[in-house]
Amino acid sequence: MTESSKPQKQQQKAKRTKKTKVVKHVMPAETEVAETPAPTAKTITLRKRHIALPLFCLLLLACASYSYGRWGNTRLNLGRLSMQNVMRPSVTEPRRDRHNVPTAYDDLRALQIDDEHLQREQLDNQITSVDMASTPAQFRRIEYYFATANPVLALWLLDDLRTRLKADDTYVAQASARMRAEKEQATKLADQKAQRDRELAAAAAANGTTIPILMYHKTPSDFEAQLNQLRSKGYTTITMAQVACGLRKACTLPSKPAVITFDDGFSDQQKAFKLLQKYGMHATYYLIIGGDRSKRCIGIERNQSAACGDSYMNWDEARVLAGSGLIEIGAHTMDHLNLASLNEADQSFQIVTSKQRLEQELGIAVTTLAYPYGSFNAASVRIAQQAGFSTAVSTIEGTVQSKDNIYTLRRVRSTYKLP
Repeated sequence: MTESSKPQKQQQKAKRTKKTKVVKHVMPAETEVAETPAPTAKTITLRKRHIALPLFCLLLLACASYSYGRWGNTRLNLGRLSMQNVMRPSVTEPRRDRHNVPTAYDDLRALQIDDEHLQREQLDNQITSVDMASTPAQFRRIEYYFATANPVLALWLLDDLRTRLKADDTYVAQASARMRAEKEQATKLADQKAQRDRELAAAAAANGTTIPILMYHKTPSDFEAQLNQLRSKGYTTITMAQVACGLRKACTLPSKPAVITFDDGFSDQQKAFKLLQKYGMHATYYLIIGGDRSKRCIGIERNQSAACGDSYMNWDEARVLAGSGLIEIGAHTMDHLNLASLNEADQSFQIVTSKQRLEQELGIAVTTLAYPYGSFNAASVRIAQQAGFSTAVSTIEGTVQSKDNIYTLRRVRSTYKLP
């Protein structure tokens, strides 16, 4: 080798050194250092292809899975749409069965379900065995399972439904028979009651007189309209004293008599009194006195400072009523207790003492009594008669009065039912 060629070879070696990077591995002292060439652009391209191909395959698989899922959702949505069509059929849809509703059989054909447990003939028999008109809710549920490709479950539901329908038919038949029997019994009892009422009315009419006794507690909002209705129907208002006189044949009553009564003596009844004055109509006010048994919370003698009970008229207001010439005052016991629940001594105190207190304070004769809550017994009637009352009123419904029930006279609650 010449000296001129040495520099040339050294230059070529230097160029190769720039292009190729020598990787030196630290080796034990007894081994030599190996030189590994760096990867070229071609090698890198080949490596990228090896990586891209599996990624591409994974991407295809993901797309396929996504598409399958979308198809499954579409199929489920088709089933839901089928159920919606069953629930809300359109008038423009073709009539595919005798109920004008698409059936599960049509959805089954569309989906082309091929199952070894579900033969075409068996399906036809099962579907036709259910009356869709009588069991729409259960049948729609079964159709939903058909539409969502669950034929075996749908078939099981049909079998279960058919079994339950047989039991339901038996129950419905028994219930219908029971309801018919109960209706017949109720009709029979109503007829018997109506007949008994007619007989009682006929007997009372033969021995009594039709006198409607209207019962109020507080002034109705339409009280003035009711007064006008009484007048328009030809009624004449009278007092309980006149009723006693007429029933005992001691005097003649108007052709259509009626009595207006107010119980308890609430302050609110002053509004009714003004309307009665306006139209010149009579009424009877049954007043509670108030005592220890009622804790002075009710009645004319109610403790005004007590934080209990409603507002009641006082003695001065009761005197105005008694002196008006239109209002009759009656007794409503001392403490407004349930008389039938009391012994005879307590009943006597409640009835007799209230009569005495009213007569002392108002200076009038009190001859009529109203039983609190309409409650009375034989002792109540006997005490009222012995105390000097000429009449007593109850809450028994009715308008026919007679001498026989003069201490248990009937009352009504509205003028609108009067003839």
